[in-house]
Amino acid sequence: MTFIEIMRFITFYGVDIAVLGIVTCVLTQLLKTTLLKKAPNKLYAFMPVILGSVLYAVYTMISHMSFCYAFENIGSVLENGFTVGAAATVIYVVCEQFTRKKNSSLSTAASVVAAMIADFVEEEKLNAIAQKIDDEFDSSDMQSAAHTIARTLSECAQGDADERSFEELSVLVAQTLARLKSI
Repeated sequence: MTFIEIMRFITFYGVDIAVLGIVTCVLTQLLKTTLLKKAPNKLYAFMPVILGSVLYAVYTMISHMSFCYAFENIGSVLENGFTVGAAATVIYVVCEQFTRKKNSSLSTAASVVAAMIADFVEEEKLNAIAQKIDDEFDSSDMQSAAHTIARTLSECAQGDADERSFEELSVLVAQTLARLKSI
């Protein structure tokens, strides 16, 4: 990611989302390496979104000085919480690009996809599948895009994941790709 892309990211999402994304990314990594070391792989894919939503809810309660504000505006809080989770995933991928050269041949969007599906796909196939998902993604029909992603993941699955997990993950991947491609 270039400096211009990073600045576009911050101006598109806002400084609060970027800061909460960094905090979410750090907390996710801490939890993955400490308390949730033996958690099922499914949890790791959804952890940034869950933590992002919780952190954004706490942030809105503090910034509006009202405990009820987050509950009164739950739709906005959940949408922005998802955005924080997506930002955390992007931040994680950018950091991985600087520390590890494993995914250097992938585009930024494909690298984000690779990070999201890493626990569900064999490592040898990860880059190819992430690039395939990115290449085939069409944001004009999100339901069809999510279905295509779920089918691709189920064909290349490893471990104990079920169809429902692939469907839920594919929706997250599709929404994240749509946001990334709109920047």
